[in-house]
Amino acid sequence: PLVSFVDESESYVHGFEAGMIWQRMQSKEPEIEATVHVANELTIINMANATGYAAEFESVGVDGWSFLRLTLRPARGHLSVVDGKGDE
Repeated sequence: PLVSFVDESESYVHGFEAGMIWQRMQSKEPEIEATVHVANELTIINMANATGYAAEFESVGVDGWSFLRLTLRPARGHLSVVDGKGDE
């Protein structure tokens, strides 16, 4: 690593990892790929739902790690009320 963490707890490491992905989501990258801790999957799913991404996880064959692919979903338009009566 470039910088070692003073707090080497798992929760700190997981939070740092999620924060890096969150920053990329805020930049609206169309696709984000990363290898992540399995413990972060639920947090990443929640972040993806909040920011309009679809999240896919694949096993990398190493216990405790997953390959993550986030894909930005197309923006949805606003809902509008449509009169059910057609022009007659």
